[in-house]
This record gives sequence, C-alpha cells and structure tokens, in this order.
Amino acid sequence: MPTYTKIGSLPLPPVAPRDCKALQEMVVDRNQIETNEEQLGQSIQKLEKESLEMKHQYVSYETDLLSPLSQKDLSIENLQKTLNELSRDVLRNSQEEQMRSICPELESSCERICTKCLEFERLLADGKSKCTETTQRECDQLQADIVETRKKLEDVQLAYTLAMCQFSEKSVDCKCFSCPISTARVDNVLQEKYDGLEQMWQSQQKVIQSMAADYNLHQKYQKLQQEYEDLRRTSSASEEQVLQLDADNNRLQIEIVTLRERVEEAQRLILEAPNTEAQIDALKEELAGVQTIFGHMSRVYDEMYNQLGESVQKCDVLQNERNALCTEVKELNKRCMSMEVKQVELQSRASQKQLLLERQLEKLSDDVQRVDQLQETNAKLVVRSTKAEDSLSEMQERLLQNNRDIETVEEDLKSARDRIETLEQTLKRDRDRIKTLEATLKNARYAVDAIEQIKTDELNALKLEYLDKIEKLRNSLTIKNRRLEECEKLRAELINTSYLQKTQFSALQAKVENNSQLKAQLQCVQAERDSFRDALDQKKQSLAETNRKCRKMRQEIEESQKQVAQLMEKNAVYEKKLTLEEANQKLNNELGVKTNTAELTSDTVKKVVESTSTTPPDRKSTRSESDLRRNRRRAIHDERRAPYFNGML
Repeated sequence: MPTYTKIGSLPLPPVAPRDCKALQEMVVDRNQIETNEEQLGQSIQKLEKESLEMKHQYVSYETDLLSPLSQKDLSIENLQKTLNELSRDVLRNSQEEQMRSICPELESSCERICTKCLEFERLLADGKSKCTETTQRECDQLQADIVETRKKLEDVQLAYTLAMCQFSEKSVDCKCFSCPISTARVDNVLQEKYDGLEQMWQSQQKVIQSMAADYNLHQKYQKLQQEYEDLRRTSSASEEQVLQLDADNNRLQIEIVTLRERVEEAQRLILEAPNTEAQIDALKEELAGVQTIFGHMSRVYDEMYNQLGESVQKCDVLQNERNALCTEVKELNKRCMSMEVKQVELQSRASQKQLLLERQLEKLSDDVQRVDQLQETNAKLVVRSTKAEDSLSEMQERLLQNNRDIETVEEDLKSARDRIETLEQTLKRDRDRIKTLEATLKNARYAVDAIEQIKTDELNALKLEYLDKIEKLRNSLTIKNRRLEECEKLRAELINTSYLQKTQFSALQAKVENNSQLKAQLQCVQAERDSFRDALDQKKQSLAETNRKCRKMRQEIEESQKQVAQLMEKNAVYEKKLTLEEANQKLNNELGVKTNTAELTSDTVKKVVESTSTTPPDRKSTRSESDLRRNRRRAIHDERRAPYFNGML
C-alpha cells in the first residue's frame, strides 16, 4: 500500500521511491518487449533466408543431378549410333570388294563360263569360309570394343562421382565459410542493436534520474515552502515584536522624561521646603536609587536599541533569502511542468511501440502463410522426387530435414505467438499502470490545489488574527498609559518600571533565542543550497563523462563499420573466386567428357578400319592412361582445396 501524509484531511500522492521503482519496472518491461520483438524479427528473417537458400539448393541439386544423367544418355546414344554406322559401313565395303573381286568381265566363250563357274564355286566355298572367319573376327573386335567402352564409361562414372564429391566438399566448405560470415554479419547487427538499446537504456536511465531528481526537488520544494511559511510567520512575529519594541521604547523615553521632571521637582521641593535632616537623607537615598535605576535603564535602552538594529538587519537578510526561495519555487514549478511533458512523451512512445507490435503480428501472419506455401512446395517436390531415380534418395533425406526444419519453425512461430500474447498482456499492464499514474497525478494536483487553498485561507485567518491582536495591543497600551499617568507615587512607578524592564529583558532574550534559531535554519538552508550546488556540479561532471563515452562509442562504431565494410569486400572477392572456380571446374569436366568421347570414337574407328589385322588391343595402356588421368584430377583437386583448408585452420 502506498504511504500518504495528511495535511488537514486531504491525502497527498504516494512517496517518490515507489513511483520511481514502478517507472523503472515499466522501462525494464519495455526493454524486454523491444528485445523480444528484435529476437522475433531476427528469427523470422533467418527462417526466410533459410527457406530461400533451401529452395535455391534444391533447384541447383536437381539441375546438377539431372544434367549429367541427360548428358550420359546422349553420349551413350551417340556412341551406339556411331558403332552401328561404322559396323554397317565396314560390312558394306567388305561385301562390295569381295563381289568386285569375284565378278570380273564375262567372256563370250562357254569354256570360259564353265571354268568361271568352277572357279566361282571354289571361290564361294572360300568366301564362305573367309566370311565366317571375318565375321568371327569382327564379333571379337566388337566385344573387345564394348568391353573398352564399358571401362571408359566406368571411368566417366568415377570421374562424375569424384566431381560430385568435390562439389559436395566445396558446398560444405562454402557453408563453413558462409557460417562465420553470416555469424559476423549477425554479430555486427546485434552489436549495433545492442548499442542502440544501450543508448536507449542510458537515455531512459537519465529520464528516470531526472524524474527522481525532480521528485526530490519537489520534496525539497515542499520543505522549503514549509520553512518559508515558518520564516514568514517568524518574520511577521519579529515585525510585530519590532513594533512593540518601538512602542515600548517611545513609552520608556516618555517615562524617563517624566521621571527627570519629577526628580527635578523633588530636588526643587527639597531645596525650597525646610525639612529635617532625616527626610533629606531619605530623599538623598531615594535620589541615589533613582539615579542608579535611571543609569541601568539607560544601559538597557542602549542594548535594546542595538538589538533592534541587528534584528532589522536580520529581517532584511531573511527577506532576501525569502526572495531567493521564491525564485527556486518558480523553478521547481517549471520542472514539474517538464515532468508532465515527459510523461506525455512516454505515453506517446508506448502507443508507438503498440503500433510496432501490431505490425509485427501482421508480419508473423504473412510468415505463417509463407511457411504454408513452403510446405505445399515441399510436398510437390516430394511427389516429384518419387519419380526420380535411386540417386535422389539423399535429396529426399534433405527434404525430410526441411520438413523437420519447417516443423521447428512452426514451433518457433507458436512460441513467438505465445510471447506476443505475453507482450500484449504486459502492454495492458503498462497501460493500467499509466492510468494509475495519471490518476495519482490528478489526485496530486487536486491535493496541491487544496493545499494552496488551505494555505491561502490560513494566511487570511492569520492576517485577521494578527490585526485583532494588534488592535488589542493598542487598546492595552492606551489603558497602560492611562494607568501609568494615574500613578502618583514614585516608588510604585519605579517598581512598575523595573518590572517592565525585567519583562522586556526576558522578551529580548526570547527574541535572541528566536534569532539564533533563525540563524540555524538559515545555515541549514545554506547547507542544502551548497549540497544542491554540489549535486548539480556532479551531474554536470557525469554528463561530461557520458558525452565523452558517447564520443568513444561513436568512434568504435565507425571503426566497426569500416571493419564490416572490409569484411564485406573480402566476402565479395571470395564469392567471386568461388564462382570462377566452379565455372572452371564445370568447363574442365565438360572438356574431360568431350575428350573421352572423342577418344572413344577415334579408337573405335581405328579398330574397325584395322579389322583385317589380328593383333588384339593393348588394354594395359588404356588402364594406365585412365589411372594417370585420375591421379592428375586428384592432384588438381587437392591443390585447389589446400588454400581453403589453410584458411579454415
């Protein structure tokens, strides 16, 4: 429960430290809301980037896997066509040559025909035997060519697998390089956001400190106002006392003059009247007593006159301090108005943050729709992947991983929705707190107005009371003067004067004590002023230090921005190198495939042309060449990967 202090029957607003704590809690909640919003935005951006990267990777993998398969099919079809054409051409050429050798120009004579027929029969038998031998040889050569082509196809498949391995390794390397680059970018972004949040926190801390200082100033203002009222009362009392002292001084001067006259009359009567010596001695003693009393009264009069001058000077000093306090009160009123303006600014910031939260909710709904679209596309891709060959099983696993990632993303979205609900609840709480603060401010304003009215009423009542007292004192003074005039005897008058002097002396002592109290109060006020000035100097020093820190932070931010720009340039250069290397690898692979196909076609043509020869092909030489090619490719691949591994290490 908040503590209240009562003036009369009106409640005052709650004490400052709890309001400051509530404001600090509100600031902390808003900082948490901002951090949660930033985390949600970062997670959404990361998910969007990952989904786009997965799409591009899937499309690239499809193209990379389907392109070599199509190239292989085309190369196999072309080889089959070339083999069929070559075999047909060879058979046609051999048959035509045999027919030309067998069929010379016919002779006109029958004998020659008969001989030719016999020769023809013999040649047919020889031709059949030769045809069987040649066909057998051609079949053997074709089988050997098929075996060699199979080996070459196996070499091509091995080279393709090596290229795929290299591609996978390079993709892994690219991921390894992209992860630290992305982490560095994210770190830079997070650092910038952290700097911004730190600046916001510092500004909010400054606002809180200023509000606490204003509240302390408000309390000091109340204390000073009370002291001002006390000083005003004491000053009014001191003014009344000064008036009373002036009246008493005038009255004493009149009494002294009357006493002198009476003493002179008594001396004259003593000189004139013939009295006895006893009466003369008594009168002399009375005169001596009266003279001592007169000397004492003159001394007291001088002291009172000096004290009156000092009290007048002190009243002037108090009036100057009163004017200074009035100026401070005006400054405090201005600061209270500035606090109200700051409260309005905080309310506007809260409304802006609420609008930002609504926008982020809309963005989250759009992200959910995008995730649904990604699920549909993944389902379509899964349906397409079922139609592919067994080599796409790895892509199916990746699709499953994508589905899992999407499920995790959905879970993250659910958690984000829960967080948003909690943030909305916290915003509602903040609104309720703001409403309560507004109500407390209204109550405080009403209380201040009521206090001011009460003070004005009290001042008016005090004025009336003082006026009544002054009139009563004037009446009493007139009555006393009349009574003193009525007194005829010197002893009674002397007793009365001595009694009055004692009372005046006690009053003067009381005034001296009051003046000492006023001095102590003035010293306290001066000490508070000095402490306030020291606090202002400390605040100025702290502001100077914060300005220095801000300058240093700006310099560091500029340096970090330069470093980030350098890293971005290096990353761009590195990406260009990677693209160039990939293009070179693709060109090398295409050139290797073309050279292999050209060598295959040239070897087949040579072997078909040299079908008459009985020498078998040299298989060891072809194997050694394929091994050399493999070793060269591996060496080139290792040379290319060496700088990347060195950079990773």
